[in-house]
Amino acid sequence: MTDDACRGVSAADPFVEVAGLTLGPVAGGPPVLDDAALKVRLGQVVGVLGRSGSGKSSLAHSLLGHVRPGLEVRGGTVRVAGLDPFERAGARRLRGRVVSFLGQDPASSLNPALRIGTQLAEAVRLRTSARRAADVRARVEELLLSVRLPADRAFRRRLPRQLSGGQAQRVALALALAGTPSLLVLDEPTSSLDTVLAAGMRTLLGEVLADGDRSALLVSHDPAWLASVADDVILLDAGRVAGGGEPTERGPGPALGPALPRGVAYAAGELSAEVAASGGEVSVGMAGSGGELSVEVAGSGGESPAGRASVRVELSGGEPPARGPGVRAEPSAGELAVRGLDAAHGRVRVLRDVSLTVRAGCCTAVVGPSGSGKTTLARCLAGLHRPARGGVEWREHGDGAQFAGGAPVQLVAQDARGALNPRESVRTALLRPLTGVGRRPARDAEHEAVRLLGLVGLDSGVLARRPGELSGGQRQRVALARTLAARPRVLVCDEITSALDRETAGEILALLGSLRRTLGLTVVMVTHDLTAAARHAERVVVLDAGRVAEAGPVDRVLVNPVHPVTRELLAFAVRPGPSVPERR
Repeated sequence: MTDDACRGVSAADPFVEVAGLTLGPVAGGPPVLDDAALKVRLGQVVGVLGRSGSGKSSLAHSLLGHVRPGLEVRGGTVRVAGLDPFERAGARRLRGRVVSFLGQDPASSLNPALRIGTQLAEAVRLRTSARRAADVRARVEELLLSVRLPADRAFRRRLPRQLSGGQAQRVALALALAGTPSLLVLDEPTSSLDTVLAAGMRTLLGEVLADGDRSALLVSHDPAWLASVADDVILLDAGRVAGGGEPTERGPGPALGPALPRGVAYAAGELSAEVAASGGEVSVGMAGSGGELSVEVAGSGGESPAGRASVRVELSGGEPPARGPGVRAEPSAGELAVRGLDAAHGRVRVLRDVSLTVRAGCCTAVVGPSGSGKTTLARCLAGLHRPARGGVEWREHGDGAQFAGGAPVQLVAQDARGALNPRESVRTALLRPLTGVGRRPARDAEHEAVRLLGLVGLDSGVLARRPGELSGGQRQRVALARTLAARPRVLVCDEITSALDRETAGEILALLGSLRRTLGLTVVMVTHDLTAAARHAERVVVLDAGRVAEAGPVDRVLVNPVHPVTRELLAFAVRPGPSVPERR
């Protein structure tokens, strides 16, 4: 242990004890956490499972004495190593030294203006006894190597923007480990990474958590991973602890979903996998007569991302979705065309000669590993990044009309919290695009804002609330509603479900499909979730190192993949939970 605060805490005593914790909006309303209770012993890993808005992150943040803006503590106690993290003295002794935090977004942990070596050195000086420059540098190098990153001077001098998503998350983990904390609070640490990087990060975290002297609270919406690393798992539902127990004792159930690491069946029939060791490659084919994708993954010598597994995912087929009742708009007669697109960030070329076509009313998925250029392509489509060469056109009735964003194409960003002004109400966020540039009178705009909220499944009660008072799923729905205020022809959705649990993500994707039919929208879906691509897209574009590796109908690209990167993405899409070293 690293702090005097930890002395006297035995393995039998709870190192973390939460009793009757209730958090709720300052302005009143239903609690976010309601009489929540939790105990974590020294060396124990406890998983927290629940859908978006269940209070998982609020519970995790309470262990560091954090309460998000707009909320207040209504009752209950939190003790970590006998200290109250909500008291200033307790927080000072706990944060960084006894308790460290790793969140979903490394950008919230890293200073964009400081080199990573400088940030790590600062953390080492603050949280350890190292003072001599040589000792600090040695510890920084040790931390980088421990998270499988280069420790040379060139890498230490990089800025966060010069790192890939996976590298940035590993640096954030190194920062969290700088003070050798006794408790790690991990809040969805892999959900924003593509399947390949997420698998590697889960394996790395499994090794970190295998240290029997370190406790952890692991928040995730991936029951298979929790089952593979946690000693206990609790289920949160609407802010209350609804169940829990040891993963090996629970077994599958409608509330907790899959529990056993050796056999996984994801909720809502979204993805299923059976894991059995050995093998060496990926084979893909069609299963049954219902248009299902069958993926066989086999690994050898421990090199496989998934051991051996089989997956079945229902394909959407090659035609636009059937028009259902309530359809109010036909898709535009045209297509979105990208021709010879090159793009760069400074001197680094990110996209190279990218060409693709998106038919009106259809959904095209753009997939690829981290750093392949997916987000840059999305920003180019929306006119938010100027290409070095090539262009984007909306072709209608054979005519090409080049545009630089605006109403024809609108971007729905991955981070809805970052896309919405935290100080503005939902009403203000929606009224600005509706009333701007002389579009609508204020009274008409208010009615339109309510209508837009109805389209995305929200009622007018959220108009007065701020983004911090909404769940992740609600924020993403508000972001969608604001985007629709511009009446776009094309929606470019950049990883819009990566931060959401599976059930909420499924609801958002189903909503997107409904909006396509109702409004006649064309959708470009940037994602690292091949399950979502298979279910909701008609065509898939695979990017690798800024180039189109392959493209075509879903039932061709995912059933008969040609490029190695596609096969690798399919292999890691199984995600049955990595093998975890035995806890010492």
